[in-house]
Amino acid sequence: MKKEIKLKNYNISELNNLCKEIRKEIINITCNAKSGHTAGPLGAVEQYVALYFGGILKFDSDRVVVSNGHYAPLFYTILSYAGFFEKSLLKTLRKIGSPLQGHPVRGELDGVLTTSGPLGCGLSQAIGMCIACKMDKKESQIYCMMSDGEQDEGNI
Repeated sequence: MKKEIKLKNYNISELNNLCKEIRKEIINITCNAKSGHTAGPLGAVEQYVALYFGGILKFDSDRVVVSNGHYAPLFYTILSYAGFFEKSLLKTLRKIGSPLQGHPVRGELDGVLTTSGPLGCGLSQAIGMCIACKMDKKESQIYCMMSDGEQDEGNI
C-alpha cells in the first residue's frame, strides 16, 4: 500500500451501517455505468469491510490481492471509503479514460497491487508475495480475495 491510511476504530453497529452504505454505492455506480458485476460484490461486502475497516489489515505492511477482478465495483468503493482516492471518482466507473475500469489495473490507483482479469491468477501472485516477504524477513500478511467460480480454474 503506497498511501498512509489511518482509520478510526469502528464498532459493530458502525461496520453494519458501512456495509449498507457500500452496497448502495455499488448499485449506484454500476447503474450509472450501465454495466458491471453486482451479485458477487454485494455478497462479499462484509469480507472487505471487515478486512479494511475492522482492524484486520495493517495498511503500512499488509497486501491485498484481488484475484476476482470483476468485483471491481466493491474494491473501488472500499478503496475510496478508505481514503485512497476521492469518492466522487466512483461516478467514473467503466468510463473511457477513467482509472476505474471493469477490472483493476496495477499502477492506476493507490491500493491496487495487481492487475486482475483472468480468474485464478491472483492466488499465484499472492503466493509469490508471501515468498518474497519471507525471503525479505517482512512480517506482512497477504490477503487473496477470490470468488467461488474461480475455484474451477485449473491453476487453483
